[in-house]
Amino acid sequence: MYDSVRKGVATGWKDFDDSLEDFEARNFGYQYELIGQLAREGVIDLQMVKNALQYLVVFDWRAFEPLVKHVMERFNVKVNNWGNFKWLADETLKEMQAREPALPS
Repeated sequence: MYDSVRKGVATGWKDFDDSLEDFEARNFGYQYELIGQLAREGVIDLQMVKNALQYLVVFDWRAFEPLVKHVMERFNVKVNNWGNFKWLADETLKEMQAREPALPS
């Protein structure tokens, strides 16, 4: 996902849309989206998820976010289809910054 999104940004998303890289990157995001949704609705324990994923979910969200913006522009939608992924990253970052204030926002 990291390389695919980076390449898409660098090329202005030329030949990215509907490619295998596009599909795989979006699928990667949907995995976090599902985890975020389950945690947000209390089906799985949010604290356990944050402890398991730690800063990885934050790094992954930051790498994935340009694709989210591209997809929203491409389909002219105002809703982030990966809102639970973002929420999970934000919640994890808040907790980690409380423990380690020097972490970047």
